[in-house]
Amino acid sequence: MVIFIGGESHTGKTLFSQNLMQRTHIPYTSLDHIKMGLIRAGRASFSASSPDQAITPELWGIVKGIADTCLENRQHIILEGCYLPPEEVGALLGQEVMALYLIFSQAYLERAFEAIRLHENAIEWRKHPMEGELSQLIVDHGKLKSRCERAGVPFVEIDRCYETEMAQALDQLCEQIFERLLEQSCRD
Repeated sequence: MVIFIGGESHTGKTLFSQNLMQRTHIPYTSLDHIKMGLIRAGRASFSASSPDQAITPELWGIVKGIADTCLENRQHIILEGCYLPPEEVGALLGQEVMALYLIFSQAYLERAFEAIRLHENAIEWRKHPMEGELSQLIVDHGKLKSRCERAGVPFVEIDRCYETEMAQALDQLCEQIFERLLEQSCRD
């Protein structure tokens, strides 16, 4: 089983994936680690400060290859990052592939913008602090939500309380994962 956790930067994808790993015992890989590995090996045409839109096309082929290999070998993995195009992920959804995108509502961003900035290093220390204006984040999250809706990809839109809504999303996704794993073991 392959589980994609997507979303814009600073939504808590890595923390969510780490919690998901602890609950399901399915390992996760951060696409930021793959990105930095390519950069440090001198094999990337992008840099750490390149815009996500420049990085996504190059990383997607690698991510898809990892997902295909895991599926072929009946291995489980969680792949998390902001370099997951909903259109591509949506085309893969099925019994063995799941996804969840983390999105902030406009109201949440307006209310919690400074708190988001304060927690940007909750899991990973970032050399490049959060950039961009609130207005751009609102646009980016709105666009991602629309892309997820068009692609039929599940998402959770954080609107009121980050901790509560993320915990609910984690509980629901874990339940779905365990149901699918049980179905899979019954088929085998």
